[in-house]
Amino acid sequence: MEPVVGDIDQLEIDPLDMFCSSVDTLRGTQIDQRIPPGSGWSDRPTKSSGVGRTQNENFREEVKLLCRHGVPPSLRCATWIINVVAAVNPSMSKPECDEYGTFQKVRVLDHGWDLVVRSLFPDKTDLERAEILDFGLGEEQLMNVLVRDQGEGSIPDSGLKSLIMVLHAARDSLGIEFCPLLLDITCLLLSYMTESYAYATIRQMVRDDSSYFLAVSRVQHLAWCKTFSDLMKRYFPQTGAVMEQIGALTPVGLEPILKRFFVPLLRRKHVLRIMDIFTGEGVHAIFRIGTTLCCLSHAHLGESILENCDNAAIFWEGVRRYAHSKHFRFDIFLEHQAYGTQRTMRFLSRPIFPYPQYVNNLIAANEEWAEQNQGSLPAYEERK
Repeated sequence: MEPVVGDIDQLEIDPLDMFCSSVDTLRGTQIDQRIPPGSGWSDRPTKSSGVGRTQNENFREEVKLLCRHGVPPSLRCATWIINVVAAVNPSMSKPECDEYGTFQKVRVLDHGWDLVVRSLFPDKTDLERAEILDFGLGEEQLMNVLVRDQGEGSIPDSGLKSLIMVLHAARDSLGIEFCPLLLDITCLLLSYMTESYAYATIRQMVRDDSSYFLAVSRVQHLAWCKTFSDLMKRYFPQTGAVMEQIGALTPVGLEPILKRFFVPLLRRKHVLRIMDIFTGEGVHAIFRIGTTLCCLSHAHLGESILENCDNAAIFWEGVRRYAHSKHFRFDIFLEHQAYGTQRTMRFLSRPIFPYPQYVNNLIAANEEWAEQNQGSLPAYEERK
């Protein structure tokens, strides 16, 4: 990893306090190391400056706002892991969180990763024989991840090796057995991180068995599906009714969002923008962006889609076509739909989407429901 730093006097800073630059471990492509001027991101990112220019006590919220406008590619490695650490450690100070993005932490994370790899693959042939894990994603979707959806063409052998190592570490060292989102999330992490940083980020995501970032059991996944369905029907009732009728709100129907992290629906650059937001806001960002995307896309479905929209696959194809069209403006969508507000009184307004605490309470209630009803839920029913 190279340091991310502007044209400043190198004697002013400790090299260990400099942030690590992003590196594409998955595909080996070059990453733009420039930080756009006037973007709000620090042009001299060190532990003392932070990734953003703000130094106030409300740094977490300030960075979340910055992330909604997009993280510079060179800062994604540092920003993503700092966001995740800050989200799961609310009592941790800003310098303690920022340290995770610096060279000071590289040696620690690399050493820990080396120990994990040695324990999992004591012999070279062990890694050669290791198979890709799907964590409940399913064979068809797994092939889409490996061959088509994560960049141009198939993932190269070197990237596939890294992916296998991180996934096996997630299962054998972190105890993750079921987590459909993990495949795409890991691929996105490895697109800007080394193996050690991707593993460390996932380890933080599943700390204390929290479902803030990932559903790591079938019960949690079903609770997420039920929560998404409840939010659609309550806040976007017309779209929710259509989606329910065609099976797009079932666990199988919601796969493009809750199993694939929008990858089959959006352009890659927009999936990465959602990843910028997700690392700070967790699953709440998936619900917020997912429900509003469904509502907006439903309003713009073409006539050919509307006339034949009698199953979930056709609906999602309509969403994909709209999201790839010239009419879809991602920044406007985020600002005015996903994070927009609506006026309730003359001088008062409230967000279009409910606050995180409401969503968290709904997930908790639905986890109890999923626990009691998982045996009778059509989680793996045939697609209509």
